[in-house]
Amino acid sequence: EDNYLAKVTKSELKQQLTNSITLNRGNYHFIDSPDLLTLINKTATKLMVVHNDLGEVLTANAKDAGWAEKKGNEKLLYYNDFEIIVYYQKENKKELVSRFSQPIGQIVWYPDWHHLIFNSEEAIKIVELDLRDKVNLVNYPIKGKINDLFVNSQGDKLYFTLSKETGLFDLYQIEIQ
Repeated sequence: EDNYLAKVTKSELKQQLTNSITLNRGNYHFIDSPDLLTLINKTATKLMVVHNDLGEVLTANAKDAGWAEKKGNEKLLYYNDFEIIVYYQKENKKELVSRFSQPIGQIVWYPDWHHLIFNSEEAIKIVELDLRDKVNLVNYPIKGKINDLFVNSQGDKLYFTLSKETGLFDLYQIEIQ
């Protein structure tokens, strides 16, 4: 049986398909997005962005994604194991930020929406989205397997966990200046 997304009117008591998109089986989740519908299937690493009328905007392979929340300058960060891409809604274009030789773990937006913080094997990295000349990348080596990146809303603290051999995790905080 296929899964599908359908648009129906409030006044209809029974479902009547007006517009629909067929979705492959999987574990789709909605991502909060500005004036668009964004779905991600983390199991199948598929990202789909559509207009409210269900017209397709973007389809890509992605582990995860997140919209920058700056009003009027919306951009979608998405990534797979080795690439970071940003989709600029206003210009309707996507831009490769960088490609890496080590797998990317998790990426989070810094609250200024111009920087990304992510982890790869035993390092936390910060990249600036000013792509005029070259990618500005800062690398902070960390011993251990990094998990669960989180930046507070003020942007002055970064939290993450490190896996221990016992299966437990240690929680760390780094002051950002």
